[in-house]
Amino acid sequence: MELLGQVDHKLELTLKHIDKSTIQLLKNDEVIRFFDKDLDEQASQNNAFRISNLIANAINSMDNIFTIDLYSYGKQRLVTGNVLTEEELSNDFRWITGFEQFDGFYEWMSTRKVLINRSSYPVYRDVVTLVRTYPLIHSPGTRRGAVAVNVKEDALYGLIRNTADADGGQTFVVDREGVVVLHSDHNKVGKDISEFSYISRMLKSEGDTGHFTADVEQTLSSVFYVKDDYTGWYIVRSVPESQFTRPLILFRNVLFLLAVVLFVVATVSAAVIGRWTFKPMNRFVQAMRQQLSAPP
Repeated sequence: MELLGQVDHKLELTLKHIDKSTIQLLKNDEVIRFFDKDLDEQASQNNAFRISNLIANAINSMDNIFTIDLYSYGKQRLVTGNVLTEEELSNDFRWITGFEQFDGFYEWMSTRKVLINRSSYPVYRDVVTLVRTYPLIHSPGTRRGAVAVNVKEDALYGLIRNTADADGGQTFVVDREGVVVLHSDHNKVGKDISEFSYISRMLKSEGDTGHFTADVEQTLSSVFYVKDDYTGWYIVRSVPESQFTRPLILFRNVLFLLAVVLFVVATVSAAVIGRWTFKPMNRFVQAMRQQLSAPP
């Protein structure tokens, strides 16, 4: 449990650092001008170019950032000036419509796939997305835009990767609904696993930390979890029960082997010592027999 607490602290520090950098980005004059000012075409292009440089600098300063997007609800445009299609709004940019009426100022979205290229063989990347409003604080109905920071899922998973792989356990993260946020198996990332009994039990628990025994992928395991206060995510670690008894079994086997060795050594030693102890007596008996059998 202490290990999970350390992992939670490290992950939370990283996410808060990304959030803080995002807030600083929204305070730049160029970003404020994009959301608040009606610019002509030339001024808008020049401003978008400067914002692109700001975004590039932000991405270069943090290795775990993949892309950053700004969207104006009033202008219905990205910072690049593009007007999104219905397909784009329902895929890579679905956070735009979902966040427009969101009751809050920021949200960490579960892992999703974003398109890297649009060739005949499209390539996708798993990202965890932070969406934050503009203005940072506002009354209902006055939201003018939002920024989305797409964070590399594999970079975040590197923060929670098992520190003791030899125990056969696994560490992963799920959100409040039981959707996998971070996992070593990329096929499970973004999947809803809330129907699994041990996940359902964890989500229904009242405490922020806990431990219980349950079947995990048809293996009896100990399940440990910690709920992160900042994101509401659950950091979960499952370890097969057999891994806990393995040291005891190994110790028992060593003791048994040691007992066998000691028994063999004791038996051989007893035979050698016995032979050495009775050797003078055997000589005496043999000498007496020779004298008695000698002719008078």
